[in-house]
Amino acid sequence: MHRFYVIPLLICWSLVSIGRTNAASNYQNATLNTDLKKIPSPPSFNCSDMVPVKFYLQKAKGDQELSTTGGDYTVDSGILSFSNKRTVGGRYTCVGSATNRTYDIFVPAHADSMGKSKSVMYGDETKLTCTYYGYPKVKMFWMKDGDVSKMNKTNLKVETEEDDNHGVSTLTITNVQEDDRANYACMVEINAQGFASISNSTVLLRVKDKLAALWPFLGICAEVIVLCTIILIYERRRSKHSPEPEESEQSQDLINKDKSGKGDVKKRVAKT
Repeated sequence: MHRFYVIPLLICWSLVSIGRTNAASNYQNATLNTDLKKIPSPPSFNCSDMVPVKFYLQKAKGDQELSTTGGDYTVDSGILSFSNKRTVGGRYTCVGSATNRTYDIFVPAHADSMGKSKSVMYGDETKLTCTYYGYPKVKMFWMKDGDVSKMNKTNLKVETEEDDNHGVSTLTITNVQEDDRANYACMVEINAQGFASISNSTVLLRVKDKLAALWPFLGICAEVIVLCTIILIYERRRSKHSPEPEESEQSQDLINKDKSGKGDVKKRVAKT
């Protein structure tokens, strides 16, 4: 009696094992484990031998069917092609009438540049925005002067919006103080499924005094005052050493009279 129960169980176990083997054989790993700049072109997945076929992208909120048109991809005759190397990371499945294939595409961690430096006035508010990419799941965090613990200040607030293969993190600094001047780094790293990658983007935040624009103006005014003072002192000293006009005229008259007197004496001597 027990033999009739054992035989069907063995048959079911055999079918499950065969199904698992076929699924494993259809799984392919398309890892892009080099830097994005070295990838000549985004990959394409060929499932043309399974037409008609549908492509799906696995997401945390549920699988997304990829239609014939999309922002970063195209589907044509069973071939899925990508146009953006940074946002292609994910697990893709092409489903045919009889079988399916699954691909993993790993993209190295990458953080867009935030610029070399940014200036903000003392007491104001500023925001630093970091856009990053990568797959599998990217771990993102901020550092201040190379130290994570310095991000615990009460005037620092981090808001992050993430998708499966990219994210945007915004660091808001309110009531900026002198000690907020620092190098802020957006750190992104991947360490999952045997794939490891790390990247960062660093920006120097400069804090300026609200009266900073006034100091150059005051400096120019001081220079003008000093120059005017020097000119006035020079003119006064010059006026003291130079003779008065009346005295100079009298002196000139006396000199002329002396000359004329000498001339008359010479004429008298000549007549005698």
